[in-house]
Amino acid sequence: MKRMLLVFLLVNLVLSACAPASAPTPTPAPSATPLPTATPLPTATPTPAPTATPTPIPTIQVGGLSVPDPRVTNPELFDLRNPDAPIPQFVNAMKGIGITVDPNQVASELARKYQVIRSADGKTCVFTVYTAQDDNDARYSVGFIAEQGDRGEWIWSNLDISKAFALYGKEISVRAEAGWGNSTIRSAVEQGLRYFNDWVITNTGEEVTYHPDNPNILNPHGLYYADLFINKSPSNGRIIGGHLLWTYSGPPDKPILPSYLINATAENLVKYTHKHVELVMKYFYDKHPNKKYDWTVAAEITSGNLFRMKNVPLNLNQPENSYLIQAYRIADNIIKNYGRQRGPSGDRLAYSDFITGLNDPHIPQIISILKALKREELIDALHLQIRYGPNLNPNRPLTAEELSGLINRISGETGVPVMITELGFENAAQSSVTQGFIHAARACRDNPNCLGIQFDKVLPENPNENELFSFENGHARPDADYYAVLSAMMGF
Repeated sequence: MKRMLLVFLLVNLVLSACAPASAPTPTPAPSATPLPTATPLPTATPTPAPTATPTPIPTIQVGGLSVPDPRVTNPELFDLRNPDAPIPQFVNAMKGIGITVDPNQVASELARKYQVIRSADGKTCVFTVYTAQDDNDARYSVGFIAEQGDRGEWIWSNLDISKAFALYGKEISVRAEAGWGNSTIRSAVEQGLRYFNDWVITNTGEEVTYHPDNPNILNPHGLYYADLFINKSPSNGRIIGGHLLWTYSGPPDKPILPSYLINATAENLVKYTHKHVELVMKYFYDKHPNKKYDWTVAAEITSGNLFRMKNVPLNLNQPENSYLIQAYRIADNIIKNYGRQRGPSGDRLAYSDFITGLNDPHIPQIISILKALKREELIDALHLQIRYGPNLNPNRPLTAEELSGLINRISGETGVPVMITELGFENAAQSSVTQGFIHAARACRDNPNCLGIQFDKVLPENPNENELFSFENGHARPDADYYAVLSAMMGF
């Protein structure tokens, strides 16, 4: 009985726990008062910022052309405080020859004397020049030039000697090595070289490239310096290489050529020198293929050399038996084999020789050599060496008319254009030097048979030589003769 009652109570408790609870009566939420409707603000219209109006560059009117005023676009050209600026350099050079020039007057005249000129390649340029004059009527000029860029914009720059030559379609070059051995002025020599686009590098030929013991290889010492200068030369410049068929042996007590050349038989001399032409050209084409070259294959064949000493005949009328013509043929074939262009815009073959005056007996011989090479289409230029000095011949500068006449004579008889080369002076009075530079520049400027001028060196090897630069405080600065050449080329 007690057990049944206990079961009943347990069942009743379980049912009570499982029954649903009574839901509470929900209390209604208070009614929300609606917020007032926001009135949208009017959309603000942005006010565009005012367009900046570029300040127009002041211009000058020259011969119907409108070009920028260089005083605004290129104030550095008119800088009177920087010693390396064009006007102070000119003033300093004039001071060196006793001419007093007011830099402010130079700047003032350069800012108002503008002229138009058409260059040899048909481009229109604007230039301005200031000219001073000495007691001997020599003139010296400094100036600026405006040329058009690729987009037709006008660009002002200093009218340097290279630009003056280019205006008349003339080439200008200088020998690179002189003075390089002096480490104290090496940087100054490099400064001077930068005025020239084309460099004469004699270490590409002559005695320094002959190996002292083996005719079948080149001298690495000579090639080291040749490579050094070619690497430093302007990327678009021409290298004038000299002289490949070089057989000047030097004085008997101080020979400059290897003994295997000096003691060679005539047959071996020809073989060794022809091999040398091939070795040199291939070396530089392989090492520096992007340069243009003037190859002076032979030089001074009309004077003392091993070929004459060993009675090796020129045989100009027998090309197959002429060591000279065969050397040029070797050079021409190498140019072709390398797929290179030959001619004014490519590589050129040249012959180099000197004269001692207008009646020099070498002149007919030079003409005969050029004619023979021209018949075989193996020559592109004569490098005519011109040096002056009281102990030299000629002992006075040739006038522009004399030099131009000589160029016309040679070119007229041979059809070969002429480059004035090694132009320099030794032990000459300053006035004579200046006149020599002026007449050479005038002779070349107005003569279509003259390719240009190669100046002998940037730095004179001794104080008795005169060149175009002065060296002071580690800098190469144009001297009076530089400005005389510039003036002559510009026609002042």
